[in-house]
Amino acid sequence: MNSKEKKIFEEIEDHLNEFMSNMCQLYEVQHFKNPEKKIKKEESSHKIKSFSNLISNPNNEKFGNMSDFSDSKASRDKDRLLMESMFLRMFVVFERFLSEIVEKSTEISEIAHRFQDKFQKACLEEREIKGKNWAIWDGLYNKPLKELLENKNLLIGRENPVKFVSDLFGLGTIEDKKSINKFYFRYLESKERRNCLTHNGIKPSASYNSQITKFKKRFKQQKFSELINENNYKNLVLIYDQDKNRPLKQNIDDIQNLAVSPKYFNLIFKDIVLLTTYLVLSLKRKCLPEEELSFQCFHGLLKLVEEYEAPEISHVFSEAKNFFGIENFSNLADIFNQMLMINIGINKTLTAIKEHIRILETFKKKYEINRVNDPEIFIDLEKNISKVKEAKAKALKRKKTQKLALQELTPFDSKEINQEIKESLYEKEDLKKLLLAHLQNSDKDMVLATNSLIKNIRKNSKKNKTKEAKEDVTEIFSWAVFHKFKKQKRFKDNVLKDFWDLIKIYSS
Repeated sequence: MNSKEKKIFEEIEDHLNEFMSNMCQLYEVQHFKNPEKKIKKEESSHKIKSFSNLISNPNNEKFGNMSDFSDSKASRDKDRLLMESMFLRMFVVFERFLSEIVEKSTEISEIAHRFQDKFQKACLEEREIKGKNWAIWDGLYNKPLKELLENKNLLIGRENPVKFVSDLFGLGTIEDKKSINKFYFRYLESKERRNCLTHNGIKPSASYNSQITKFKKRFKQQKFSELINENNYKNLVLIYDQDKNRPLKQNIDDIQNLAVSPKYFNLIFKDIVLLTTYLVLSLKRKCLPEEELSFQCFHGLLKLVEEYEAPEISHVFSEAKNFFGIENFSNLADIFNQMLMINIGINKTLTAIKEHIRILETFKKKYEINRVNDPEIFIDLEKNISKVKEAKAKALKRKKTQKLALQELTPFDSKEINQEIKESLYEKEDLKKLLLAHLQNSDKDMVLATNSLIKNIRKNSKKNKTKEAKEDVTEIFSWAVFHKFKKQKRFKDNVLKDFWDLIKIYSS
């Protein structure tokens, strides 16, 4: 591939990075949270109160009584409206991105010819059926590429845009690819839900039901129905049963409400991220087989998983490796980021487990006086505590394994990675210390590791005063490994000044 086509791919990847940045911003708008400790205490208190309601009103299950449900309804409705708005916006951002890379990719002659062929075929088909846009299609027949691109969204909108782009890029039939089709199928349902929410509201429309039925029949061999039931419909919002006076799970055979739940939002967010990555990097692998794939576009997702409850998104590295058939990442940034994502996942799990145990223990203490009158609830409670403690033991074991891997530097063992580190401004020991400090959640260790990193960057940059070296230095300020420490007093007092000193030096 010539230098011009390499430049095209650089620009496509720039579009990809911008898309990921837009997606992260959209996610933050949806999952904005008040950082005040007071709010966290109130949330924790509310959980304990709900737990107490379960003891005093066992027939109300875990949701408490009617007043508890009604009191927070206005707040939940506002959250749901915001979530729905961001869900719809996510598709706007995604489809605009697909339109951009379609146009940019047609600067490659092979794709340009394929695009023109698809457009001419569509024009002939539209002539036959004489639909409402017949005159527009008829006028575009045999027009030059520039004019066709001006009307590209007409062609893209004629079928599912993900399938269109996959076909245009020559990637094969996406629904038959076992490594990627589950993300595609979940996206298909979400796109129909987007249409329903836009035009019909939360109640499933006839059009929504019809399309889902068609997908179930068309993709019966790929088990579309089971996949959607176990993923998309598993995350349906609860509906309130007036007769039983409590919220209930929806029956997937009789869905009443397609509102977007937080877990469903996270699921589709992740699927769109992975589908985007698949389309762009598969085309790059096809056209530039000699170049290694890079997943630097995932970097912003690390901060999201660190900041918010988003366990679904934490699997992007492992799932991307799976559908690209990558056993081990081949560059330092991807390996470092993957290990950091593992750290975040372990720490998030342990934090959630500890909070769960604390609430259960508080509940147990409050209920101790009623133990004789209602021993069954107490027995169930002890069983739950035991299960959660087992989960904690497994998480701690996983953390120990991760710590050993980092201490032994096994993620950086390959010759290629060692060579990359030697050619960079970083030291292997500093990278190890940063990851270990993050895993241990140690302010003190992170200060020491960061100062060591800065010291070595200063030393190594004096030897290498190239433009690339300056860029390497300034890149550390966006590193997600520092994200949760930047707000800590110890870090601010002992590290942040050096960060700004480096920016002044290398931006001058």
